[in-house]
Amino acid sequence: MKLKILFYNKNIILNDLKLNSWIGILYTVILFFIMPISVFFDINYNNNLNYYSITKHLLKMQNPLLIMIYIVIPVITSVFIIRYIHKKSSSSVIHSMPFTRSEAFGSHIISGITLLSAPILFNSILMNIILLFSKSISSLNYLEIWNFAIISLLINISIFTFSMLVSTITGKSSAQVVLTYIFLLVPIGIYSFTMNLISKLLFGFNYNISAETIFMKMSPLTYFISEIVSEKNLHSLEMILVLLSQIVAFIVFGFLFYKNRKSEKAEELIAFDILKSIYKYGVTYCFSISLGMYFAFLFSKYEVNLAFYMGILFGGFIGYLVAEITLTKSLVGLKKYKGFLIYSIIIIALLLIVNLDLIGFEARIPEISSISTIEVSDNNIENTRYENIEGNNKKEKKTVILSYKNQFSDLEDFHRAAIVSKNEEKNSKTRYFSNIYYVKIKYNLLNGRTIVRKYDIKNLSVLNKYYPITETKEYKRLIHPVLTKPINDITEIVISSSFTVYDKENDHFGVRITEKDKIVEFIEALRKDINSETSVETRNPSNYWGEISLMEKEKNDRSISEKDLYLTRTTYNEKFRKTYKNVNIFLNQNGYLSEIVPSSDQIISVDVYKIPKKNGTNERKKIYEISSKEKIDKILDKSTFTWGLNDDYYEIEYNMTYEANRKISAQISVEEFNKINK
Repeated sequence: MKLKILFYNKNIILNDLKLNSWIGILYTVILFFIMPISVFFDINYNNNLNYYSITKHLLKMQNPLLIMIYIVIPVITSVFIIRYIHKKSSSSVIHSMPFTRSEAFGSHIISGITLLSAPILFNSILMNIILLFSKSISSLNYLEIWNFAIISLLINISIFTFSMLVSTITGKSSAQVVLTYIFLLVPIGIYSFTMNLISKLLFGFNYNISAETIFMKMSPLTYFISEIVSEKNLHSLEMILVLLSQIVAFIVFGFLFYKNRKSEKAEELIAFDILKSIYKYGVTYCFSISLGMYFAFLFSKYEVNLAFYMGILFGGFIGYLVAEITLTKSLVGLKKYKGFLIYSIIIIALLLIVNLDLIGFEARIPEISSISTIEVSDNNIENTRYENIEGNNKKEKKTVILSYKNQFSDLEDFHRAAIVSKNEEKNSKTRYFSNIYYVKIKYNLLNGRTIVRKYDIKNLSVLNKYYPITETKEYKRLIHPVLTKPINDITEIVISSSFTVYDKENDHFGVRITEKDKIVEFIEALRKDINSETSVETRNPSNYWGEISLMEKEKNDRSISEKDLYLTRTTYNEKFRKTYKNVNIFLNQNGYLSEIVPSSDQIISVDVYKIPKKNGTNERKKIYEISSKEKIDKILDKSTFTWGLNDDYYEIEYNMTYEANRKISAQISVEEFNKINK
């Protein structure tokens, strides 16, 4: 009985529920129109209601209103339940009553959880009743709804308990609302700003995205949103454990602050003196970094210069004044400048140490003899996609693992070239890449330590040092699924290009191969071409005819409707390059090549257009019409259908003999065209 008395009081709970019952009623009504009504209409418009559509309708980004309500209602509930502690008179009266502060705070927690849980459980029961009377139901539907209810409860309770924690720190209800949302964003905000700042100051610094997830999990808001945006399993055990851990932590710290809070601190912005300094310099730092990076972007595209440091000082000054004025509630904060001077000296000193690389970070390259393995990642690896059985086109983050001394030597050459090019990267241009090409390197040393660097490369001469890595078998096996997937798993291959004609009878574009013996022969030819392909051939934008899609057998899953069954088919895509000799031989021997690769006999003429320089107009001017079959064949060989050229190129249009008025658009470099059209 003593334990029971220590942590809640029945009368306080009943009083809270009586005074704030309108919140529960309003919440129930709002959720009724979002949850049961949504499921009802889904059943009427989709007879095959399944596991995926419930999640999509109720909790994913297709329903932002529900997400917003989950974020707002718990905070409102917290404010109304505990608003008395923010007034000196009511706080003194309540705390003089015959119950402990632990009882009071515990009772408020129980009251709030009750007000938030009842509407969610009530509407979840209604959704199950609606499903009960529908004709197409499965056990997965009921399970999905209760999984959804559990996550909804945990999200609501987590944000509510966090707001209760904030209420014990501040002395104003308005401040509680504002600081709740600010503090929910503080962990990831400070980490993200700081890492971005360092990455701009320190050449080669790697912004650790995996570490970012840790800071995401510190806040129920950022964790919840990140899980929705990434389309992960919202019912995972990990998510449940993270939210439960947050709730326990918020309640424990809330108890501690509430027990030690002084009643006379009501109506002050921060109720604890020890936290005032953290608040003051936290606000100063956030303003300082934000304005510093804004100035750097505004004046020199993140180039670290005088504007950046002026932004750091000016932003810090504004932030310091805002913090002082909000804490003292008067302009007396304008006179307190010593703290700002100390902050300025420390922050500028730290930034200079990083910017001037006084710690030797940028030039540090481990000795080859000290390396165990090297892990490498780049744009191509990050952009390689693998479809899973749910049809979600998710990226698997992988790295190439190098373990041979000659590979170490090649990478060391690139690493040294990247360091030397530090000051050249601002103005350099690359011929083949319109965007920055980044390379991430992780050295695993024999002593167990790791060294990680990441470089954004624009200079083509530096990229040339990296390309030998892209020709290794380890690299190719990572970005080409066809090299590692079992041939027996592939049941269909479709090859298409800009020139392929729509097959009305079979309802698809391009060449379709389904015979098992031909699939095996084609994949073996494709593997030979990929393994022998050079980096020069890979990055040449004109070395491209079309796409090769390799499809596995559809998964038979009764819980998935026929409408969504195609989503379960796993597809792997490869490029069909002009230099793929073995593939071209196979296609030609089987009579497929003419359906994908055109000959000059299928082209009436080629129109060549000059594209104006960036002068604000989109007009283009026709300058040539080529009808010579010899020249057309050469243009076909040198033109690109990937639109990968950005400088000194012509747009061209192929006028085809088939399908009246059909034109195929492409690009060709001015240099290559002039050689052809002499």
